[in-house]
Parts: sequence; C-alpha cells; structure tokens
Amino acid sequence: GRSTVYSAPAAGRAPAPTAAPADGAETEDDAPVRVIGEALGLYILAEKGDALILIDKHAAHERIIFDTLQKNGFEVLSQTLLEPVTLSVSDGDAELLSENAALFSGLGFDLEPFGEDSFILRSAPSGVDPGDAAAAAEEILASLKTSLRPDPRDLRDEALKTISCKAAIKAGQRSDP
Repeated sequence: GRSTVYSAPAAGRAPAPTAAPADGAETEDDAPVRVIGEALGLYILAEKGDALILIDKHAAHERIIFDTLQKNGFEVLSQTLLEPVTLSVSDGDAELLSENAALFSGLGFDLEPFGEDSFILRSAPSGVDPGDAAAAAEEILASLKTSLRPDPRDLRDEALKTISCKAAIKAGQRSDP
C-alpha cells in the first residue's frame, strides 16, 4: 500500500538529532503507531512519534488480501452467487475462456457455457462483491488476451491482483478502528 509520512518538529523545538539514542531510549522506529482517524473515506490517519502517516485504505487492504493469498499458497475460496450472472463475450473470447476454464475454476469462478457467446457465472472468489464478479472475470479475460505467450504463474499473479482489488474496501466506505 501507499503511505506518506509527514514529520514536523514540535513547536519551539529543533528537529530530533539523528544520532543513535542512549541505551534504553525509544527511537522513532520503536515508537508505537496510533490510529487517530480517517480522512475523506480514503485514508487512515496515524501517528508514530512526531510523524503523521496517511495510508491509502484501498491499496493497503488490497495488499493485505494479496499477501494472505500468497501466504496460503494462492488458495482462493469461492462463494456461490445468490443470483447467477450472465457473462456475454465475443466468439474468440468464449474460446479463450473455455481453454482457461481450469485457471478460472482455481480462482473461484464457476463458469458454465450458456449458448455460443455467453457463460453463466454461478460462483466468484470469496470477498469479491457479487456486483463486481463479472467485471473481475472480464478483467482477467482481458489480461489473457493481451498476453502473447503467457507464463501461468504471471497470469495467476495478475488474476490474484484483480481479485484482491475487487475484494478490497472501496473509496468512501467508512472503517472502524
């Protein structure tokens, strides 16, 4: 995630020296991080020593989800959609989707052919809002189309980034501490 740190000396004091502190003294790196609020529904505000830290909530949450998937061996859990979604694609995309059915299935998508150029999406990766499920599948399909000689690991990483982004908290959503 992206974060910006602003440091300012306390009123009337010179900036803290950069020399190592005496034994037992706390350095800014050792100072605890304290969440002090949220701004615009986009940023978490925190302080650490004399520094103000602004954290992009969406980017940080996306990274947490991706790192968790990576730590768990990229195992993506699936959620059944209460209302299946129809995914309409072109003929070439339908063939590409069929050829990569195992990739989509491994990512938590249950896609079932429905005519020549449509699929029924019955499940999506856990955490992805059902309203974003079709867009996530389309985004992964688009990345498959642009890969000339795709490396399966790179495709999976890109797909997991898409899933992490779709599952992450959105701008304007309020968070509790």
